[in-house]
Amino acid sequence: MINKEQIRQYFRAFLLALVILAVFSLYLFLRRGYFNLLILNKSIASTSLVLLGAILLIGPFSRFYNRFDKWLIYRREIGIAAFLLALAHSIISYSGRTSPALLWGMISLAILALLFFTSHKFVESRMSRRFWVEFQSWGIRLGALFAFWHLTILKYSSWLKWISLERDQKLVLPDLPPASLIGALFIGFVAITRFAEILGVKTARKIFEISFIVLIFAIIALFFLDL
Repeated sequence: MINKEQIRQYFRAFLLALVILAVFSLYLFLRRGYFNLLILNKSIASTSLVLLGAILLIGPFSRFYNRFDKWLIYRREIGIAAFLLALAHSIISYSGRTSPALLWGMISLAILALLFFTSHKFVESRMSRRFWVEFQSWGIRLGALFAFWHLTILKYSSWLKWISLERDQKLVLPDLPPASLIGALFIGFVAITRFAEILGVKTARKIFEISFIVLIFAIIALFFLDL
């Protein structure tokens, strides 16, 4: 049975997903000048990736700042939202064709599906607590990594073209940076934060704060790259 607290957690997690999806959708609409299923699908994919990154940030964030410990309880629900969006993205994108990028995306989806299945209390209760925690912890890392690699293979060449000022003039606002590039920078920030924890909490916190500032300036710089 799902109690009121769980309903509240799911509501907040899915509301977060909806807000991020709306932001990406609006941004892509402004950049392209139109909105259709293709644009929605891009927004869904970006939202799923950002949610995966958010899950990986919650742990370190709560260790750096104790007052944010309460965020830990939302990781399961945010993960489920990320999986459902990734599943929707794969269904919309399916064309019967195969490619290296598609392979990494499917591996990521398979991992997220396993995490979704084992997140249910019935399944969790039949696994040792230590194994379940390790499975979930490493699963979300690998799922996010493969999703990021899937995105990079698909978008790397277009990112380079945009950075070198070879921009698609068919877009209404071609000088706006690709949403996928902004998402990729966020995942890079997440990766730096996670690796920084190897150095200890105090050092990792400083690296987190510095890299966050760098992330903000990097994103802002993208909007002025053509000036």
